[in-house]
Amino acid sequence: MKRSLFLALPVLLGLAFVACGSDDANDNGDDNCTGKRLTDDKVCELTCGQTTMAQAQAILGQPTVSNNTVLQYTYQCIEGARASTEIYTFGFDGTLFNVSRSGQGDFAGTTVPSCLSACD
Repeated sequence: MKRSLFLALPVLLGLAFVACGSDDANDNGDDNCTGKRLTDDKVCELTCGQTTMAQAQAILGQPTVSNNTVLQYTYQCIEGARASTEIYTFGFDGTLFNVSRSGQGDFAGTTVPSCLSACD
């Protein structure tokens, strides 16, 4: 039961913040978008069961939302109601153990890259 709640928390956080933008500079060249869109190449630098939260943040950059166990990155575009959210969850041992992606509009159906399939 505790594990189910622990796994559900990041999903609920992601849904709660998917409509929230970010004041971070957009690294993607689209003025109508906010947040940081992560590439699979960058994400694949992480390793399940080995990468710590500090290491992940150094690789991926400043998250939209974070707490003791979660890094969340949200990328939104005004036109076309496009948005994507990626949530990286870290276990009690401090290492990455779960990755999830969700999307709307053009980003619907996004999946976790195969390099991190052990994390989903």
